[in-house]
Amino acid sequence: MVRGPECAFVSTPTARGRGMLGGPEVRPKRKEPVMNGEGDDDQRGYRVVRNDEEQYSIWPADRDLPLGWHAEGTTGTRTECLDHIGRVWTDMRPASLRRRMEQAEQVTGAV
Repeated sequence: MVRGPECAFVSTPTARGRGMLGGPEVRPKRKEPVMNGEGDDDQRGYRVVRNDEEQYSIWPADRDLPLGWHAEGTTGTRTECLDHIGRVWTDMRPASLRRRMEQAEQVTGAV
């Protein structure tokens, strides 16, 4: 199973995983720690990644990137990468939404 970047969308558990199909609730055992925003002192290598919607996240440098994400070029500690994202990701709107809003402004003459 490929998990997305730390800040990316979280997938929901399956119906069986929630115990909705009549069976017991099944929770997979994790083989590695969950990246959940804790551990700012983490000194492992990370890289900043960006998707086609120009949304940023970080990803462990020693792992293959998940589909849809591309290396942005910045590497460092977790804190260094998150600081970089804080400086460069100033507009949280997805790129497709920004483009639609710009087009609407041009058509309507809105500011």
